[in-house]
Amino acid sequence: MVFNMFFCLILTIVIEYPIVWIFYKGEKGIFKMVILVNILTNPIVVFLSNLWFVEIKNYSYVTIFILEVFAILVEGNIYSKFFDTSVKKAYFISLIANVVAYVSGIIIAKLVY
Repeated sequence: MVFNMFFCLILTIVIEYPIVWIFYKGEKGIFKMVILVNILTNPIVVFLSNLWFVEIKNYSYVTIFILEVFAILVEGNIYSKFFDTSVKKAYFISLIANVVAYVSGIIIAKLVY
């Protein structure tokens, strides 16, 4: 499980960084900020997703939706403060980055497993 969580974290950072960079290019510390927000949110989302899926055997799209909304809100708030931008723009960027990372994760999981 630890390897899976680490793999998901690295994959998420690799996928989300270019997206965040597109919107905030020219800003300093983009890569560090993407790493930070994902260290704060990704392990929680992955752990709870695995817990529900593996231990509770109840993989619910509602659960995933709630976890992803949590990540988007936390990341959006951090981006808005760090990059001194509107919360609306930061939420939009976080939404795009998280949707692309989530869909990419599904595709990669289908290919690997």
